[in-house]
Amino acid sequence: MNIIPAPIENYTKRIPRNIALWQGIAGIAIALWCLVMLSVLVYAASPFSIIEVPTGALILGFVKWVAGVAFGAFLAVAFLRRYAKHP
Repeated sequence: MNIIPAPIENYTKRIPRNIALWQGIAGIAIALWCLVMLSVLVYAASPFSIIEVPTGALILGFVKWVAGVAFGAFLAVAFLRRYAKHP
């Protein structure tokens, strides 16, 4: 089972192995930073439920940081699979 689409896998095969490692590490850093910001958003949103502030901006921020986690994880998986698989 291949979780990386074929065009992206073909692109990652053209990347040198050491650069793929660094891009994979950068993807991990992006995902971790977005997880930190997601936890900050949830922590900051807790007092707003007490005073009944509209949560539209909080939902937008939540979606933005979740998308960042997904992008960083996908980037890390794509490039680290290339680093591990292809010499």
